[in-house]
Amino acid sequence: MGTIYWKLYVDDTSVLLTPEVSEKDIYNRLSQCHRFIRELALNNGYLLAFVEAVIQRQLHLVYTPRVIKPALPETDTIVLRVPYYGKPSQIYTKRVTVGAAKLDPSKKMRVDQNFSAKDQILTELKSGAVYETTCPECNDKYIGKPVDT
Repeated sequence: MGTIYWKLYVDDTSVLLTPEVSEKDIYNRLSQCHRFIRELALNNGYLLAFVEAVIQRQLHLVYTPRVIKPALPETDTIVLRVPYYGKPSQIYTKRVTVGAAKLDPSKKMRVDQNFSAKDQILTELKSGAVYETTCPECNDKYIGKPVDT
């Protein structure tokens, strides 16, 4: 009968080592751990080739992480910003899109609409004004600040 329960946990985020620990000590301890895993797996009926494959795959993930390659755009992108609302701006957008497609069909056309045509005001440049108004009929007070400040 093989080992029923075995648990080994090492924190993934950090392992604190004393200055006396050398690379050789770490290598020896890791080798002992792998040897124990191999013996445990063989006692429980796993094939040695399977165990070696799992150990190598996990070591490969740790020591040689995958290189992330950024996706290259296949086509150029044209961005058209139309800051106006309504039917005339939609007609203008459609005409420019059709014209650009006729000139160069390989280019991708993107239209941005309904964005703020006004620049954001930095917090340091805002006035910070606060006002108070009183209703002449019911004497209710309202305290607020201007929207654009």
